[in-house]
Amino acid sequence: MNQAKVIPLEISLHPGELCRKLGCLGWHIDRDRQQAVIESLLNQALSVVAGKVVYSIHTINKMLAGRMELAGCPPISGPVGNHLQPASRVVVFAATLGAEFENLVRPRLAHDGRIESSILQALADTAINAVVDAVADHLYWNELAREECLTPPLIPGCCGFDAQAVETLLSILDTRPIGLELMPGPCLNPALSTTGLIGIAPQSKIEEFGIPCAHCDISACRLRAEIKSPPHDPSDLPGHVIS
Repeated sequence: MNQAKVIPLEISLHPGELCRKLGCLGWHIDRDRQQAVIESLLNQALSVVAGKVVYSIHTINKMLAGRMELAGCPPISGPVGNHLQPASRVVVFAATLGAEFENLVRPRLAHDGRIESSILQALADTAINAVVDAVADHLYWNELAREECLTPPLIPGCCGFDAQAVETLLSILDTRPIGLELMPGPCLNPALSTTGLIGIAPQSKIEEFGIPCAHCDISACRLRAEIKSPPHDPSDLPGHVIS
């Protein structure tokens, strides 16, 4: 198994991303009227967020549609072939936003006002996306040869990748240096953390393969539906209005 690396991550969070996520969650928000609330919660989050990742890079010995074997690791089951097919190497990673960020957000989700709770939920979702983006950015600038590129991340619980895969991925990594532990469920502690796979392949092969959605056979996928048919106007989205 390759030597794991532990890296601090710079997490970027922007008001526009929170508003977009609120729309994806089915809420319409009057940004002008709620700007102060958004900025206050965002500033609180940025003051405590402490993104960290532990990752290792492995040679792929064998990859089928539903199973992947890495050198020196337990086999990984899931839609790996449809998602990571161009890759000859794969990054196994676990990342967290830190216990302080968790302590800021999670206790308030059920107790703050309706508007604040909705924004906090969007903040948590946006921050998880941001930490995965930060992992990909670090890999792109520090681990790739000139002609190489990254596949989109494959995260347990998404794209048909069973959440039970968390156990397999964390058995490959020692997550203690980033303060992350596996709890029964399985679930992660801190909960505002994630784990996953990112493939490494020549850019030409990734371009030839295309986006993983084109090879996916999951018929009921909200993400794919949103990609194929994005609303042209926020008022076209079903949901609630926060004003």
